Amino acid sequence: TVAALAEDIERHLDGRVVLAQADSGVYRLRKFIARNRLAVAAVGGVMLALVGGTGVALWQADAARAEQRRAQEVLSFVTAIFRDADPNIGPQGKPSATDLLARARQRIDSQFPARSATRVEVLCVLAESFIALHDTPAAADAAQTALAEATAVHGATHAQALRARSVLAAVQRDGSDLIAARTEVDHILAALAAHPK
Repeated sequence: TVAALAEDIERHLDGRVVLAQADSGVYRLRKFIARNRLAVAAVGGVMLALVGGTGVALWQADAARAEQRRAQEVLSFVTAIFRDADPNIGPQGKPSATDLLARARQRIDSQFPARSATRVEVLCVLAESFIALHDTPAAADAAQTALAEATAVHGATHAQALRARSVLAAVQRDGSDLIAARTEVDHILAALAAHPK
């Protein structure tokens, strides 16, 4: 009828569903979106933000779990070092701290895969322990290995590489090689300046 045609024209001009056309969900959705563009865009933006925020939160939670696992593995390794001092478990006699650390250094290769984050962290801890005992050659070996592996896996500006570099600087300072220690500190400062976080 003329009245139905007039009503459909008005519905079309208002962006509503035209009754003369076959009804479908896609057609109704297109009309709804055309009528409510601002609201649909706002809801879409909120949904995108929620999905993005959830993704970031999941990524950060995964990184935190990995860091927690690494810390637990380092703690277990360090605890095993001191278990070796027990004459009922380890070799007979009372080993010195240097002997315990030397044994631990030998075990690293068999216990941790090459270039793993946990291995780099354990090497840094051992290097710091060797520094405390003034065993500069052993400290230098552990720190240089940690730096080489962290750099190979993550790059020179990664936090683990910078940590290994700072331990190496401490080794060089302890060994009275202040020029080399300053060079390492300059590398750290340059990396931090280039990638501030």
